Amino acid sequence: MPERKVSHLIQRSLLGLVLGLLYAAAAYDRHYLLPLGAFTGFLIGLITAWLDHYVFTGKIRRLRFSYVLLIRSLSYLASIFLCLILMGTIYFYSTGARGGEILHKLLHNSWVQEGNIFWSVAFSFALILAFQYINLTVRLLGPNTLRNYILGKYHKPVEEERIFMFLDIKGSTTIAERLGHYRWHNMLNDFFFDLAEPVNVSLGAIYQYVGDEVVISWPKKRGVKNLNVIRCFYRIKKKLSQRQSRYEKRYGVKISFKAGCHIGKVISGEIGDLKREIVFHGDTVNTASRIQEECNRLGREFLISELLLKELDLGSDFIAEFMGSIHLRGKEVDINLFSILPAPSTNDAP
Repeated sequence: MPERKVSHLIQRSLLGLVLGLLYAAAAYDRHYLLPLGAFTGFLIGLITAWLDHYVFTGKIRRLRFSYVLLIRSLSYLASIFLCLILMGTIYFYSTGARGGEILHKLLHNSWVQEGNIFWSVAFSFALILAFQYINLTVRLLGPNTLRNYILGKYHKPVEEERIFMFLDIKGSTTIAERLGHYRWHNMLNDFFFDLAEPVNVSLGAIYQYVGDEVVISWPKKRGVKNLNVIRCFYRIKKKLSQRQSRYEKRYGVKISFKAGCHIGKVISGEIGDLKREIVFHGDTVNTASRIQEECNRLGREFLISELLLKELDLGSDFIAEFMGSIHLRGKEVDINLFSILPAPSTNDAP
């Protein structure tokens, strides 16, 4: 199980535990119910996080926003209700109730007479609905964008060092002409969906979609850590190789791509009024784009600058092949480029 998924499961479960404890403390004057409330919250948090990562994926994520919201809401509601019924059964069993008596207390005492289960379901569902809406909004804006907007991190422009990867489908013009606008759009959408998970696992953020090109970015520390910027490329490559038969069957094409990476300082900040964005300006972005353009000429699929290579410890997993000092379009000074390849012993594993 990927590290990020495990971390999210733990975080959501612990948050559920705290909220369940607080709700039990506020709703009941019986202190012995606090552990039960905490465990119920923990279980609800764990199950809903599991649903997010292992059920609401693939085709479900591709549905329109209203459908996704409805499906997730009903699933969460059912999960919350079952958790509360389970915890209620455990509680009444511990008090000596058995069989039909437990059912009567659950349906009459806890649901009709006191309303404990009803209000617990309503409270839990309201919280989950809020988290769900935030989660879907984050998907629309990007993993870190909403948080940065709220915190005002880029309200005033700041200078920071970042890594950029420009990734582009090979032969896109020919493929687009062959498929036509509608099928080309669908193929691009499939491609962008398929690379989302490798980017996320590699702690990257999708900055922009430009035609058939996607721009991925990392803060320096995050991109360098565990060779995330390098592993991201090969994770995407592995993902596409697993999906290749689907592309061939659906579109009659074999997908391949190329990428260029560079590191440097950029100015990051919010721009716009009616439509606000967090953007990155600077020569670093342009250089990364120019490096990607050199892939075809040099016959390589993945090129990085010498400046970025100096920040990376390739170890025994990857090797760097010097491609020469290249004069990039629009640049006054030549730049040394390297092709990054998996070491023979790694067998292309990310």
